[in-house]
Amino acid sequence: MAIPLYRVSLFSRWKQRGMYAACMWIVQLLLVLSKVDSVFIYIPEFYLEALVDCFHVLRKSDPPFVPSAIFIKQGLASFVTFVVTHFNDPRISSADLRDLLLQSISVLVQYKEYLSAFENNEAATLRMPKALLSAFDNRSWIPVTNILLRLCKGYGFGSSKHGESSSSSVAFQRLLREACINDEGLFSAFLNRLFNTLSWTMTEFSVSVREMQEKYQAGSFRGDAYLTKLRQLECFLGLVLCRIETQEIEKTRSGTVTDADDGMCCICYATVADAQFVPCSHRSCYGCISRHLLNCVRCFFCNATVVEVIKVSEKTA
Repeated sequence: MAIPLYRVSLFSRWKQRGMYAACMWIVQLLLVLSKVDSVFIYIPEFYLEALVDCFHVLRKSDPPFVPSAIFIKQGLASFVTFVVTHFNDPRISSADLRDLLLQSISVLVQYKEYLSAFENNEAATLRMPKALLSAFDNRSWIPVTNILLRLCKGYGFGSSKHGESSSSSVAFQRLLREACINDEGLFSAFLNRLFNTLSWTMTEFSVSVREMQEKYQAGSFRGDAYLTKLRQLECFLGLVLCRIETQEIEKTRSGTVTDADDGMCCICYATVADAQFVPCSHRSCYGCISRHLLNCVRCFFCNATVVEVIKVSEKTA
């Protein structure tokens, strides 16, 4: 019967040494075999599972098995090289295993000393920025978002209340920026998936709020806790709507809203909204809706099924 290693506490030094040796042996073996496609695809899954579990057991051991400096230079360096190279490797057929490697990166970049190990690792600097952007999909968008937030925290993206940036990385911010600039196809695909995810999230949020309102009106809620949360949510939505209306009124009074601004695409704010959706009649630029329809056939704004896209000329608009 197998026992999950992350639940095991090792107090004997010889057992800790044995686990450390097994962890180092497995990661070196996998790094060598990963260079041979015909062999790597047949490696049993439990090798990767055992590697990740052993590593995190040793990392969290109290007292530590080895000093943190030695653990980072020796054990962590090889482990980082493997996870950043293979968390998006198509040769690993199990999506759960790729998620396991991605979650390991998400955990390690929370800590300064571990993040510095990523910054000093050649494989991480070469592969991780592009691999993170390409791994942002329907399954992995949450852990990838967590990693990006931690790398960019405090620099205008995911900033905290007190402006803390303890887990941010200027080096990886530069590498991510270079990856977006140098690979337009990758950046375009990332933005497409990002906006689709945001659209889906807001749609699900609005549906949940509507269901809560219906249950509240029907009297099916029980308990003061639910009522309190619903009132807080309604208050929040009211503040957001009020803020938007106030800004629109101020723009109108100051004369900053022009016909040109009115006709701009509210998705990219870069081109004219020259495409109208049927049957809901919402508008965006033709480029935004064309990219969006590659993955989803629902409207950005109301979630209605888009049957047809009509290109509207500036004169008729």
